[in-house]
Amino acid sequence: MDDKILNAPVRSTLVTMAAPAAFGMLMTFLFQLIDTYFVGKLGTKPLAAMSYAYPVYFFLVAFLWVPPLEFHLLSPEHWVNSKEKRQGS
Repeated sequence: MDDKILNAPVRSTLVTMAAPAAFGMLMTFLFQLIDTYFVGKLGTKPLAAMSYAYPVYFFLVAFLWVPPLEFHLLSPEHWVNSKEKRQGS
C-alpha cells in the first residue's frame, strides 16, 4: 500500500493539505469584511449588533461542530478501523 502522506516530499504534502484550509479561512475573512462594509452602510446600531453576534456565532460553531468531530476521533471504532486499513486487512 502506497501512502502518499508518508512517502511524498514534506513541502508538497504540507501545501496540499494546508491549501484548502487556508482558502476556507480567506473566504471566511472576505465574507466578514464585505458583510461588515454593507452592514456599516445601514448605521452604527446594525454594525454594533453584528459585532455582538459574531462572537456568539463563533461560540456556537466551536461547541456544536467540534465535539462531534472529537467524539468520532476519540471513538475506539475509529482507531480499530484505521489500524485495520493500515495493516491491509
